[in-house]
Amino acid sequence: MEERLLIQKAQNGDAVAVEELLSRYEERIYKLAARFFSNPQDAGDVAQEAMIRIYERLGSYSWRAAFSTWIYRITVNLCIDETRRRKKQPIQELPENMVSGHAGPEERAVQDETGRQVRAAIASLSPEYRAVLVLREIEGLEYGEIEVILGLASGTVKSRLNRARDAFRKQFAVLSGRGEGHAVC
Repeated sequence: MEERLLIQKAQNGDAVAVEELLSRYEERIYKLAARFFSNPQDAGDVAQEAMIRIYERLGSYSWRAAFSTWIYRITVNLCIDETRRRKKQPIQELPENMVSGHAGPEERAVQDETGRQVRAAIASLSPEYRAVLVLREIEGLEYGEIEVILGLASGTVKSRLNRARDAFRKQFAVLSGRGEGHAVC
């Protein structure tokens, strides 16, 4: 069923439409939450809370932004709030495209260590920097989508992303033993 019709039915109380709509986004919501939390259980808890919030607020969705953008905003806001509450924790999973499944044992060990360093560097960022970096670099969202999700002006998104990239580079250099003088990213 077309998403627009599904949303309308869900907003009108159709339980089957609500279930279908939420099931379409369940995996994306979990993966986004997993970028913020090292423990899969924590990511699952935040993703579940996001699903509940989406369900509770479905009637308030106003069509001003894409439905996926609206869902990302709810999820990211919960992740930021929970990250602030729990303080900084490393991110457990890297995007699938960052680790090759065809690597030999030595190459895999280097990739695993690099992945650990990347996760630790991202985890060291403030929630605001982590959110903008994850949305742009890992989720691949456009600036306009990030602006809507985070409720920020265009210039703020761009400057925050630049600062997040700089902070990530510095922290990654420290963690990888390359020092701040070496180019990273």
